[in-house]
Amino acid sequence: MKITQIRNATVIIEYGGKRFLVDPMLGAKGTFAPFPMTGNELRNPLVELPMPVAEILQGIDAVIITHTHLDHIDPTALEIMDKRLPVFVQDNKDAGFMRKHCFTNVSILGEDTRFGDVQMTKTPGKHGTFPMILLAGHTCGIIFRNDKEQTLYLAGDTIWYHGVETTLDKYSPEVILINAGGNKFKGFRPVIMHEKDVLEVHRHMPKSILVATHLEGVNHNTVTRKELCKFAETNDFSDKLLIPDDGQTISL
Repeated sequence: MKITQIRNATVIIEYGGKRFLVDPMLGAKGTFAPFPMTGNELRNPLVELPMPVAEILQGIDAVIITHTHLDHIDPTALEIMDKRLPVFVQDNKDAGFMRKHCFTNVSILGEDTRFGDVQMTKTPGKHGTFPMILLAGHTCGIIFRNDKEQTLYLAGDTIWYHGVETTLDKYSPEVILINAGGNKFKGFRPVIMHEKDVLEVHRHMPKSILVATHLEGVNHNTVTRKELCKFAETNDFSDKLLIPDDGQTISL
C-alpha cells in the first residue's frame, strides 16, 4: 500500500490495485472562513496544496467521504471532481448530500463493501465529547482488507474511546491512519485525536505502524507535526509513528 499525504485529512490511498481519494479539500489557501471559537481568525485552508489539483485527481478510482464537514469535502472538490466517480459515504444523509451535488455513483459503506479486490468495512467514530459531539455529528472510519495487503484502519475524525478500541481488537490492523491534529474549540475538549490519544492507540497496538494525518491544515488544529514527533520520542514510540509532510508518499 501507499499513502500520500495531500493536505489536512486529504490523502490518497493506493491499496489492492485501487487508488482512493479520501476527504478531498481541494480549494486554494484561504478559500473559506475560519472555524469559530478558536482564538484565531486564520482563513482555511491554512496552506496551499502541495501539487496541482489535476495531479491529485489523476488516476483516482474512487472517492471516500468520511463525513461532509468543510475540511473533508469543500466546495472546490464538489465542483471539479468527476461526477461519475464512485463515491463511498457513511450514511443516507451524506449520500443525499453528494447526490444533491450531482454525483451519480454514490454508495453507502457497510460491513462488507467491495470495490474491486478491496473489502471495506465501516467502523464507528466519536467526533468529540458532549456537548461538541452534538454539533460535530456523525463520522466514520474504515477497515481496508485485501489478500495481498496489510490490513489498514482509517480511523477518521474520532477521539480515543471504546469504539476505536473495539475496532482494533476485532481487526488487528497492521497500519493505522490517525487524524491526529487535536482539533478543538475554546473551552472544549478536542474533537479528534491529539498526542495522548495517539499514544493510547500505540499502547493498544504496539506492533502496528501509525501514520498521522489531519495536521496543520485548518485553523482549529492544535497539534503540529513537530510537537507530535517530540511527544513520540519522549514516550518511546517514534519508531512506530510516521508523520508525512504534505505531498509525501509512504510505502508500507
